[in-house]
Amino acid sequence: MTRGSMMGSLPKVAVGRHLSSESVNLENYHSSVGDTLIDEIRELSRDFKGLRICNVNATAAGGGVAELLSRIIPIHLAVGISTDWRLIYGDKDFFTITKGFHNALQGGELDLTADAKQAYLDHNRTSAEMLREDNDLFVVHDPQPAALRHFKKSLPRSKWIWRCHIDSSEPNQEVWEFLHPYIQEYDAAVFTMKAFQPTRG
Repeated sequence: MTRGSMMGSLPKVAVGRHLSSESVNLENYHSSVGDTLIDEIRELSRDFKGLRICNVNATAAGGGVAELLSRIIPIHLAVGISTDWRLIYGDKDFFTITKGFHNALQGGELDLTADAKQAYLDHNRTSAEMLREDNDLFVVHDPQPAALRHFKKSLPRSKWIWRCHIDSSEPNQEVWEFLHPYIQEYDAAVFTMKAFQPTRG
């Protein structure tokens, strides 16, 4: 029995606890964005009804990704898209390592040791074992869970997107060379803007 199987599923962020009924009713956004955008969202969402999406990131609060997901998941629910939000498994040492990765992708210096690489991969492997498999699309956010796809190859029909929210146009080369093979295993990588995409590797 693996460590992940003994620990159960990755923690779920219960966004719904903090939502009012107005948050999941698209009609209530008309006054903010206008009819044209609401109609476009409805049109685009029709092909995705019934799709099961799972977002995975590092934290439920205190970061930009958490703020984004807490706002976009109500929109998904409002248009009938089933969306889940899970948190990667990690301890203090893991998140210290991945904080270094986060800074290094933005060009910061980092002494990437063999022990740090192994700890990163071990935690991603455990998280992969804890990740529920009943989803059609997995959206994995930023470097902390970037190796999930590598360790979750039992889902050939699911699609995987790596979503990078930081300016990684000039990353630390050693860290990027370590992460890049895992990112290449995704079906797509999405950056906030084209200028944030790494220019090397």
